[in-house]
Amino acid sequence: MKQLKIFFFVLLIILLSFLVNIFNSNFYNEKFKENGAYETFGEEAYSVNTEVFKYLSFRGELNTNFFNEKEKEHLKDVRRLFTGGYILLLISLFSLSFIKKTELNNILLKSGVIGFAFILLFVLLSYFGFNALFTGFHEVFFEDGTWLFNPDENITKLYTFDLFYDLFLRTLLTSIFLFFLLIIIYMVKVKYQK
Repeated sequence: MKQLKIFFFVLLIILLSFLVNIFNSNFYNEKFKENGAYETFGEEAYSVNTEVFKYLSFRGELNTNFFNEKEKEHLKDVRRLFTGGYILLLISLFSLSFIKKTELNNILLKSGVIGFAFILLFVLLSYFGFNALFTGFHEVFFEDGTWLFNPDENITKLYTFDLFYDLFLRTLLTSIFLFFLLIIIYMVKVKYQK
């Protein structure tokens, strides 16, 4: 049972790190400047991205004509994936309520160390081939061909490969920070409980 609590604690940190970064409009603003999306689409890039944010967070529908039907279908698949992520986030939050005070220190330490090691593994894997990770992720979670787009389609001009790479790195760095913070909290708690 304790392993399950640790698993959900680690999962919670990773999901929160992802959500903090995926919905960071400042990040997209900078990336759209870098990748030429503002040059190509003007302010429509920002407004379409805002609509996508609302769509993925279930605060609106995707009514834009910016994307073609295949792109919209892919975003529907992405939304389904987000639904699963939100459910896992709620389960992870709920699992925290079962942590007993006597096991908190142990769970903080183990979650911090295991999560830190897990993220470092992904850092190494991404260093040696983010493209393979990106492709593997899409092959696992999406049907064949539904996630492959031509370079001239709007979705690939707006959401470039380097945008996803930077988003991935930011999520990893946020996770590393939070897992390190868990270890620090553990050390402080142990020091002051003596």
